[in-house]
Amino acid sequence: MTNISSKLFNQQVMNSLKSLDSRISELQNETSTGLRTISASSDPILVSELNTGKEVLSKFDRYLSNTVTANDRLKLADTVLQSVEPLLTRFSELNIQANTDTLNQSDRLAIKAEVDELRALLMDLANTKDHNDVAIFGGTIGEQTVFGYSDSGRVEYLGDQGNMTLKISDNKNVETSISGLDTFMNVQTSNGVKSVFDIIDNFSEALEMAESGTKDIEVDENSTLLRFQLADRPAIVNFQIFYEGQVHHVEAKVVNGHLENLQAEIEKLGLGLAVVTTGNAMSIATDSNSSAVLSDLSFDPLDNSDVSLFKIDVGDKRFLQANENMSQSLGDFNDAISHVSVKHATLGAKIQAVTTQTEILRQFKMTVSEDVSELQDADLAEVVTELKQLLLNKDAAQQVYAKLNQQTLFDFIR
Repeated sequence: MTNISSKLFNQQVMNSLKSLDSRISELQNETSTGLRTISASSDPILVSELNTGKEVLSKFDRYLSNTVTANDRLKLADTVLQSVEPLLTRFSELNIQANTDTLNQSDRLAIKAEVDELRALLMDLANTKDHNDVAIFGGTIGEQTVFGYSDSGRVEYLGDQGNMTLKISDNKNVETSISGLDTFMNVQTSNGVKSVFDIIDNFSEALEMAESGTKDIEVDENSTLLRFQLADRPAIVNFQIFYEGQVHHVEAKVVNGHLENLQAEIEKLGLGLAVVTTGNAMSIATDSNSSAVLSDLSFDPLDNSDVSLFKIDVGDKRFLQANENMSQSLGDFNDAISHVSVKHATLGAKIQAVTTQTEILRQFKMTVSEDVSELQDADLAEVVTELKQLLLNKDAAQQVYAKLNQQTLFDFIR
């Protein structure tokens, strides 16, 4: 037989009210947040599906963040190349302007001053860094300077050939750095591969040497001294000798301090020229009754060096190579413009790829978000209805309990 007491009755009533309060609190929380109250103990499968959906959303958020970073860096590079192309066009315009016979040397030196200023601006653009101070055109070099000057004053690439990448999907990485080596240092011209900066420097030097350089060297009975500057690099030297109405071609391998091969090739022609070599100097003389003209000089480096490193001075003049003239520089500038345009187009394709992937990720995220919402969102109409019913039940229970609590157990058993 079960014993009934006022204490047991009160305890049962309080437990029931506590259970009601707990459920009411859950419903009120669902009403304010709009989310269902889900626990692993009550619905483990639903909790597992919900966690999986949230993990997918978190992954999409990471990919979208990477697309923003990639897009920022690529668009910064795009802005730089948009500035570089007009600069190269301006160099080409200055070249055409300087190649006019009506200009004097003062005019060309004024053009040279503008060329040097624009070159410095191009150098700054090539060394552009993002908001994290990371170089755009330096590969994986990070915060270091990408383009600097060698001891000879030439511009050198100090970056590497690596590529910074970011993951923007499960199967796709996007490059966020642009190769400065390919963009600025490997321009294919009719005279081999040159850097944009060497093309500018050759043009600047041609402007300065328009008065002090010559394409033709006249040789007579008085020895003409040619002083070679070979930059410690091997090369094939080519030039023509116009002698007694005939043109003779000379080609020989030369290295620093050794011009014997060139002397031997000239003597093979049997023109009666007196040739003497000492170190990097060569003297040439004809007999007393004739003269000769050296022309069409060119160097073909054997180690892919820039031809501008190789020079021949004759007295106070420079024996200009065939490519050391403003006409050749114009062709080089046109090649550089085409080269940078191709690199710019490739960059544009990368930006478009990132933009497309961003839209795909947003669509995927929206779909998964809808699925997660269906799993965790509360049906507010149902929640409010249940909440109202429980509040009424709680109020009624409290009133009944208050009424009954005024009586004792003896009142019920009389």
